[in-house]
Amino acid sequence: AERLRSLLAQADSSGVLTLETGLARAAADNLEAAAALERQLNEANELLSIKPTVAKKLNDRIKNLEEELTHLRSNKKVDELQAKVQRLEAELKQSYATKNFTLKSGLLEMEKAHRARFQGSAAGADVEDLWSDINSLLVEERDPSTPVASARLKSARQRSPVRPDSAARTPPPSTHEGANGATVHEKVLKLNQETAAAE
Repeated sequence: AERLRSLLAQADSSGVLTLETGLARAAADNLEAAAALERQLNEANELLSIKPTVAKKLNDRIKNLEEELTHLRSNKKVDELQAKVQRLEAELKQSYATKNFTLKSGLLEMEKAHRARFQGSAAGADVEDLWSDINSLLVEERDPSTPVASARLKSARQRSPVRPDSAARTPPPSTHEGANGATVHEKVLKLNQETAAAE
């Protein structure tokens, strides 16, 4: 560059400059190197302008994913639903147990209160048969094969034997009709009618 400046100072008034071949080649090489450096600088500037945008987008996406993951972990919807179902199942079982216990206790009190009235009467067999069906309903949900009804019926018959003529007049026990309790309902109605007539 200094040699070029000195040659320019020595140029004549016509503006014609005489250069050595080596100097001209060196100048051309320097110009090409400068042009290459300028291109690289421009590319670097473009990369610098693009990379922050891409990095920012990726960073925002990562933050959103982290927020979603935190939300899912904090809610634990699946675990909460499973725990709720298990709790409801336990409450349902407890409700069945409480209902059956209360019903059976009430029936025992009724049997004690009216045992003397029905003992040896025509309605005695119906009472025993009704009690058998009620016990079947009480144990049906827990274990249909539990022999509670048959054992209770045998005990009731030992306490209150039925006269042969009463047994002959009493129709055969009806079969258990399932959880709807239709047979038990009919027998309760019949028993109420006979009780009202006796009174």
